[in-house]
Amino acid sequence: MRGGIQTKVYMVTIGGFDTHNAQNQASNDINGRHTSLLNELSAAVDAFVADINSDSLGDEVVGLTFSEFGRKAIQNGNLGTDHGEIAPMFVFGKPVQRGISGENVNLREATSSNNWQLKTVQHDYRQVFATLMQDFLGASDSVVDKAFFDQTNQQSFANNKIENLIKGSHYVDNSCYSLNVSPPDTETLWAAYPNPVFDKLFINPISEASSVEYRLHYTNGRLIEKGQIDLSNGYGIIEMASLSSGMYIVHISDGVYSENKKIIKS
Repeated sequence: MRGGIQTKVYMVTIGGFDTHNAQNQASNDINGRHTSLLNELSAAVDAFVADINSDSLGDEVVGLTFSEFGRKAIQNGNLGTDHGEIAPMFVFGKPVQRGISGENVNLREATSSNNWQLKTVQHDYRQVFATLMQDFLGASDSVVDKAFFDQTNQQSFANNKIENLIKGSHYVDNSCYSLNVSPPDTETLWAAYPNPVFDKLFINPISEASSVEYRLHYTNGRLIEKGQIDLSNGYGIIEMASLSSGMYIVHISDGVYSENKKIIKS
């Protein structure tokens, strides 16, 4: 993000939350593996937010946590919990309206007759994603529907968003949704080859362009170099011989459109 890569969504993962055992170290004791995992998550989020705020990126970034499954509301015989149907999500960052969306769960809902599950889903996780996609990133209804659609109720999540999740100061008005932005006619405007590359990365224009700007980044976003590529002969070259083996991102722009290319340096 520091390097200006225009990727909108990034995902990082942390494992270990499948706590069927040793979630707590003893009955009625909050300490244990679950507490350690949440401390690790909390410290990582704190460091990340402090980092982006120090770079003046805090107003441009929203983070959230999600899991592939929830947990039951009752402890099993191994000081852990088994797979459940719901779980909380944390949304964080300067653009987020602080507070709780929803109500505290009713633990009486989990009984032996329903296998100790909490059944009431207050917010579908797709509502959260759709809300952030549209109210913060400015995605159109069609983009939201292509990503998530409520097939059960045959309705768009663009019509079922979580209210007041994003502050008014950071909220994208519906007049700014990307529905009216015309994409280029082709899926890509420039070809980059060979990939993997050893020394010379060739850039070929698929559309007419006499020159483009490029920025070469490490995958962590740090800028390596930038410059102009002359395409008047039908191709341009980025020298990569001096780089170490690994994955790189090449950002190409003609001033109107831009693309990112993932390049493997052999």
